[in-house]
Amino acid sequence: MLITSSVIEVNDGGFAETERYLAGLPNVEVRGISEDKRRILLIIETEDGEVLEKISAEIGKCPGVFSLLHHSFHFDEDE
Repeated sequence: MLITSSVIEVNDGGFAETERYLAGLPNVEVRGISEDKRRILLIIETEDGEVLEKISAEIGKCPGVFSLLHHSFHFDEDE
């Protein structure tokens, strides 16, 4: 299992749309939102890097998303 901590930067006025979009994605959990609603902290849990790439591409399709940056990775090989 691969657990990734990621940050989304949101376009001006794109927060509500991005929040709705993320709610519909599997394996994506919103863990924090900045006060100005310009950044969203995510935890993404996937089986491997290939699945993470697919989810990242899907997040990138949301018009409200300016950028997606992965900040930390945890690899759990026990599962």
